[in-house]
Amino acid sequence: MDKKKICILIIHGMGEQGVYETLDTFTRNLVESLHASRQTGIQLKHHRMRLRDDMHDYIKLSRLDESSTEVDIHEYYWAHTMQRVISFQEIVQWLIRASDGAEKFYEENEELARRYEHDDAFANAYQNGKFKRRWYLKHIGKAVRLFYGLSRLCGTLLPKAVEPLFRVLMGKPEQMIVDYLGDVAVYTSNDRKSKFYETRAKVLEGAVEKLSALLHQDYDKILIVGHALGSVIAYDALNQLNLQMNHDEQLASDGRKLFELITIGSPLDKVKFFLREYVPSGEYVKRLILNSLNGFRRRDARDLDSDSGPELSSTLQNHLQHLHWTNYYDLKDPIGGHLDFYEGVQNQQVDNGLEWGFAHVGYWQNPSIYSRVIERVQAAEAQARNDIQVGETA
Repeated sequence: MDKKKICILIIHGMGEQGVYETLDTFTRNLVESLHASRQTGIQLKHHRMRLRDDMHDYIKLSRLDESSTEVDIHEYYWAHTMQRVISFQEIVQWLIRASDGAEKFYEENEELARRYEHDDAFANAYQNGKFKRRWYLKHIGKAVRLFYGLSRLCGTLLPKAVEPLFRVLMGKPEQMIVDYLGDVAVYTSNDRKSKFYETRAKVLEGAVEKLSALLHQDYDKILIVGHALGSVIAYDALNQLNLQMNHDEQLASDGRKLFELITIGSPLDKVKFFLREYVPSGEYVKRLILNSLNGFRRRDARDLDSDSGPELSSTLQNHLQHLHWTNYYDLKDPIGGHLDFYEGVQNQQVDNGLEWGFAHVGYWQNPSIYSRVIERVQAAEAQARNDIQVGETA
């Protein structure tokens, strides 16, 4: 029986990530899950592969017996691209702008606002019932704006004497704010006039190039696992690939290898509504173009009606409708969550066993997620064999 080659691409989240760090964590926990399911005799071997013009390191996981499947685990590492790109003061300014956008969104979407701020399931996650509402950008932004205004009264944009007070009141040290919020602020800068746009484009271009190069390899199926901001990068990369597939038949054919998207601790809903460019319904031409270019699996991408009467549509097609999408979220994770505004998402609630806030970093250690990954790898192998049988009978 021919061996089937399955590829898993890991995309890490925000923060001070080291190269191979997420690859190491994911692979070790996957091995432990395999052992827990009584799959022994596992072999890990380091390989190098030329993708485009660079050499990429990856791990091949296989069985010592005559197993019919090999799993190559790759990592897309992007953290170094964000280093020293944004300052603490710029993050404060970004928080205020994001707060304004969130405030406007809440005003126009009252029902959704009530859901986000008074989520019974969220409140019930706390035994003491202390927290009855979520604090999101509009609340954080108000606090930041207050202290920001006080700093201006001191005579400058953000005096050195005020910075320590800022950090204490924000509840996080400056370095953590820069490492975590800085990555989000830079990557969600869609304005081409922004000095951060080039950095964002570089991160996204790298993800598209790596995924495209893997599609051209002899893999039977490919699974993508994205954590936090890494899930946003994965989504954007798939969106870009889908656009390219509309004009590249070979890439569209290779795209059938894409089998599963797994998002963990994903803020995609929040990024879409709070941090993306807002286009009034009256500007229906601009809205048509942006919805078409950035509407992969988005529920509102079809909302193209105009008050002026013209019928609106696009020639772009979805070549990745077959891609299965599973999203994992912990109720005590303030960053990730249930994804409601994308089509075909299977949302799975998990418990990472950590307190509120810390739960966001617990997905990589959650055994239930790895059990699911193993199941999807097995399903990918079965689908690959079925594809061959269909091709032989065609």
